[in-house]
Amino acid sequence: IYEGKPLPFLSADRAPAGLVQEFYAKGPLQSRLYDFLFSDHEAVERATIPIERIRGQVLLISGKEDRVWGSPIMARRIMDRAQTSDRADSFVHLSYDGAGHNIREPY
Repeated sequence: IYEGKPLPFLSADRAPAGLVQEFYAKGPLQSRLYDFLFSDHEAVERATIPIERIRGQVLLISGKEDRVWGSPIMARRIMDRAQTSDRADSFVHLSYDGAGHNIREPY
């Protein structure tokens, strides 16, 4: 909620049950749920944070074994958007092999 209004997001409520089950069985990085969610371009546009309006440096950190959500997928999308808006020099993405959702020392 921002300024008293709910923020748009990509909801799995309309996804086929099999894709949701696959998400829980295989994890977000091996399932096809994100492909389904990202196929609704209008919903994606509504839910997209306008990162090109961020003033300052942004550090994205993701674990390549994240089983909670697709952090490497989302970080890649942010980096692509930064590149297309000529803001790539303000964004850095660190993605760690063997790291999951909670990234702690020694990462």
